[in-house]
Amino acid sequence: MNTKKVFSSIEMLFLLSPMIVLLTMAFTIPDAKSIISRLVPVVVIYCLVRYRSEIKESFHNPLIRFFFLISVMYIVYGAVLMLVCGEQFGPYRSLLTSTIYLIVLPWHRFSREHIYMLASIGGVAAGVYAIYVTQIIGQAKASSVVNPIPFALYCLLCFLFSIHACLSSPLSKTHTIFALGLLGSISAIFLSGVRGIWIALPVVIALVIMLNKRWSLRYKSIFAISVLVILSSLGFYFKDSLEARVAQTKWEFSRISQGNLESSVGWRLGMWEVGYNWVKESPLLGIGYSQIKPKAERDDLNERVRFYITNSHFHNQFIDILVRNGLLGLVIFLFWLLLPAYLLATKAKSHDRALGYSCLAGILIASLTDVPFHHTHIMYTYSFLIGSLLLVNLANPLSEEY
Repeated sequence: MNTKKVFSSIEMLFLLSPMIVLLTMAFTIPDAKSIISRLVPVVVIYCLVRYRSEIKESFHNPLIRFFFLISVMYIVYGAVLMLVCGEQFGPYRSLLTSTIYLIVLPWHRFSREHIYMLASIGGVAAGVYAIYVTQIIGQAKASSVVNPIPFALYCLLCFLFSIHACLSSPLSKTHTIFALGLLGSISAIFLSGVRGIWIALPVVIALVIMLNKRWSLRYKSIFAISVLVILSSLGFYFKDSLEARVAQTKWEFSRISQGNLESSVGWRLGMWEVGYNWVKESPLLGIGYSQIKPKAERDDLNERVRFYITNSHFHNQFIDILVRNGLLGLVIFLFWLLLPAYLLATKAKSHDRALGYSCLAGILIASLTDVPFHHTHIMYTYSFLIGSLLLVNLANPLSEEY
């Protein structure tokens, strides 16, 4: 390998270092996420010096300009909410960091396989971490660094990138990494104990396989059967963890059927009912973040439900936004969330539409029982993975068969 190739490889690792840290360390090592905000300014300055003309050239693409414009507008919207309603700015700050980083990278120098590879390595890291903390240390769930649901959603996204890479990329040595990413991420999902992601799993697998247009129905069927065998094998291997969670779920629904809501599912139902009633008071603009705690303390609520609402959220992304910011806020959020998948499906010359739709479906299902976009880890993950996938496709429109 000559000097030029060595420098090019080192430079590529440097440019992708914030994404590498996010996908391999941020969910598995305490406080590793803070490294991202330190790396991004260094990468940005380097790119502004070395790739200034190429950054200007990329903005000649109207779709790239539109994508960044919407991201900036959503960040400004978050700043307004912070100033007017006392909204927490953390997720929007993560989006701001991600957007600045994505703007300056020379995307024409990267390929879809680079993004697939990063996500697959993230899946391997998640699997190793999950197996270590549950099977060796003995924790009940694989999620000591971050909340279980954001961790499981990160694993689901890594899994979808890995399985899509196996379907879409030409056979090569990199398929070993894709396969390991698939195995690692699905193991982590099982060991996370997050039931909402378990429910999403068959839906997104069906989407990512059936929407892929490069393989015939016969090969899709063979691949689907192979994935099913892998899932069944891992499920049997981790059956103790799975059976414990299933038994708990049955117990909770048994209590709910008897009118007892003192359980995880029951408290969620209580929070959703409270949220629905509060939304009716101010459906268009919401009651504002700063009013949630005082109102929860005044109203006659179940004490556990009051605790969760006062100290966290409504455990449903859509209800939580409706309560805080009303129907207007929900429309703005959904427009920002859906835009990358829409552009991948309709504008980018790529078959990554299957991946975009399946990731979106997984996120929407996860959002029914939690608020993933209140977590800065997920804001980084969504922005980096989906944003980079879109930008690679838009920067290299002729590199893929449409």
